Amino acid sequence: MPSTPAIVRVALFAAATIAAAAIVGTAGCHSNAAIPIPSSTPSALPSFSPTPTPSPTPTPNLAVSLAYANVTATIDPTYGEVDGYGLMGAVPTPTAGATNTPAPSGVMTAHCNKTITFYNFDNAPHTASLLGQVNPSTPMNWPPTFNNANGASAASVPGTAITASQFSTGNLAATSANFPTVSNQYTTGAIAGSFYYGDFYDYLPINPSSPHMRTVITIVCP
Repeated sequence: MPSTPAIVRVALFAAATIAAAAIVGTAGCHSNAAIPIPSSTPSALPSFSPTPTPSPTPTPNLAVSLAYANVTATIDPTYGEVDGYGLMGAVPTPTAGATNTPAPSGVMTAHCNKTITFYNFDNAPHTASLLGQVNPSTPMNWPPTFNNANGASAASVPGTAITASQFSTGNLAATSANFPTVSNQYTTGAIAGSFYYGDFYDYLPINPSSPHMRTVITIVCP
């Protein structure tokens, strides 16, 4: 049987162990309480750009009138007789006014890479068809026949350069409702030079004494 001092030592050791365990437990609880709890910040909603507004169809920079029956032929000092085609000062509008009057016949000069549209003011169909490039040394050497394979049968697609091989507006029907018949919108292209244009129907008129429906357009590039 252990002695009294031994019993006392065991009791003191047990008490010390219990106290230490209590301190450790308390410290552990305190440490856990101090650990911050992460909070989730809501993600920002994705932003979307508004749908762009479609660009409007560009207004033609150049408008060429076709009018053979009611416009007088012009004798150009460089190219000879021209008739039926004229450069308008403004694009025709659906309302009556000066813009709905064809321009006088004449040769035309245009800058490259501009848009161009043709307007038939006559009560008969017409075309504006490329017939070849002018040789500066013989500017009055017009083709003896209408040599455009497309002529009135096929219109060049929109955006085609009027200097492209076999360019043609195709058949532009007779005007109706006091507003000219409108071609596709084309460009003047990027090739500088002077070019012959003529009408499928009246380049070589049935009546030999009538003027030839034809003109020259000169493209100028910077």
